[in-house]
Amino acid sequence: MRFAPINTDTFLKVLDGIAWRNGATIEDIAHFCGFGASTVRNAVNNASELKLVSVGRNGSSGRVTIEPRFRAKLSRAEQLAIIREQLQNSQFFQIICEFLARGEAAEAAIRKAAAISGKHVCDIKYALPLLHLAADVGLLEKRGTKFQISSSIPVAPTEEAGILTSQLDTEMAAVLFVSCRLGSDIFHSLEASEQTRICRAVRLHSSDPEKSIEDAGKALESYLRLVGHNAGHDMKGFNGVVEIADFLGAPARMVIHPKHRDLIKATSTVRNCSAHERDKVTNQPWRKTSEMALTNVLWTLHILRSVALWIKNREQIL
Repeated sequence: MRFAPINTDTFLKVLDGIAWRNGATIEDIAHFCGFGASTVRNAVNNASELKLVSVGRNGSSGRVTIEPRFRAKLSRAEQLAIIREQLQNSQFFQIICEFLARGEAAEAAIRKAAAISGKHVCDIKYALPLLHLAADVGLLEKRGTKFQISSSIPVAPTEEAGILTSQLDTEMAAVLFVSCRLGSDIFHSLEASEQTRICRAVRLHSSDPEKSIEDAGKALESYLRLVGHNAGHDMKGFNGVVEIADFLGAPARMVIHPKHRDLIKATSTVRNCSAHERDKVTNQPWRKTSEMALTNVLWTLHILRSVALWIKNREQIL
């Protein structure tokens, strides 16, 4: 990975030029924007790292197409919002933020993020412009030569710090919260789909409790299927998280502890209340509150962490 040093205003102008001339070559875009081809090439390289553009097979002479949301005539605020979202969705950047939140220097955070994400960074200096861009869109703050998480993003919120407020309604805040609760090693051992669902469950607990409960349940079920598969079992025939938990927690196997099985059944009850429009006893729907959604996602996070520690070291931690 090589993120070129280019100021944010120039980067935005090139992206706007691509939006106007979508599907053009770098030379055509450079002529449209009034920049040199090397400047545009650097901007396109950076945009490609953020999955904002794609380039045809012929390299610099290939056609450049931009992500559909990045349209011509967007305001600067709208442009920055899209870049901010792409950064927040980048696993590499997420991991950098995790280590920055733990007090690591930028260079160490980049080095560790590259190792975890599998990114090839031949020199730390080639990733530093990414952090400057993140500061310009409000995700990071630069104090002297040091980068830190923006003060607007809670690093490790707790109930006492206002977890029931909208503090967790951004992607980065949710990622940092989940990573802090699980531990970075456990968080990054999850499949990408599981990470997405559990973070979304945190983010939506207030605005969409029903979706939050659904996502937390799907993340847990997917993780347990993978646990069973890694233990050498065929998990295709099991329907739902309760059947999976009963199988994995059986005394003859104890892939997970039998107590985990009971804990998992509690989350299944909440998920079932959310999944069915009407209760079969009363024929009335359950109203899902943000407090229940938050409790459910916290419970799910504790189960994920507890199961992971049991599998790794046979530790019994709740």
